[in-house]
Amino acid sequence: MPTLRRLTFLLFFSTLFLGACSVRPGETEPDVVVTLPPEFIVDLYEQREAATGQATFGLWVETVKTDYPAVNYRIVSQVESGAGQLRVRLNEVAEPDQPDGAPGPARTFIPLGALADGTYNLSIQLGETLFNEGVLTVGQGHYELVFSEATVGIDVQNRVLNTIPDGSVWGYVLTPTEIQQPAANAFLLNIKNFTEEAGLPAGFYGYFTVAGTGQVFFHRSVAPGGAAQLFVRRLSADPNALRGLLNTYRNDAQTPLTIRCWWTGGEL
Repeated sequence: MPTLRRLTFLLFFSTLFLGACSVRPGETEPDVVVTLPPEFIVDLYEQREAATGQATFGLWVETVKTDYPAVNYRIVSQVESGAGQLRVRLNEVAEPDQPDGAPGPARTFIPLGALADGTYNLSIQLGETLFNEGVLTVGQGHYELVFSEATVGIDVQNRVLNTIPDGSVWGYVLTPTEIQQPAANAFLLNIKNFTEEAGLPAGFYGYFTVAGTGQVFFHRSVAPGGAAQLFVRRLSADPNALRGLLNTYRNDAQTPLTIRCWWTGGEL
């Protein structure tokens, strides 16, 4: 049964069940709490264009269900905006024309556009029946979403988002076997010739999270699928010089490395 149809069925069944429970005269009606498991994981997110690094604010949405036949299953959505209102509706999971990749969750990025600093009423609706009302505060590259009540059908995991500062560089080197380790270590040492410590405060930056200890965790939208060494730094040289370093290690005749690298001007 499709995700939203199943939610509607469960909600309807729960309503019928509660209505069938009668209270005898003189008895106190018991407090009944009906909860539904979340069907979608939602994060505040800024997605960047690969060519220019242009950031677009929106929502990253994934299904809790992780066994769709291919990773390019998508969530059909609608967005309405105006007069301080943002309304997002999640409709259904759509099967792609040509399924590609291994099984996984259905996922999509829902752009909400360039928002001026201020507060916005943000609603996330599932189909025709489930509504979640919140307030989104935007200010100086900082986004924060607060709900007045517990959410239904969604698990909003990252409700506070910081914009990645200009000049930042982040990425990873895949090390599926020990053979890649020495070359990966050499790359991470040499990248310091073109970059410096990022010095980012702890927080969620969309593509990655900086923990209070300084450790970095990549968001599931871009996280490597296996063993890897991660880096988050600040560019201190011409990006073309860093691109040259990347090409050297990617095209090495003996131990070519798989490196994914972004900066705020695009993907390198």
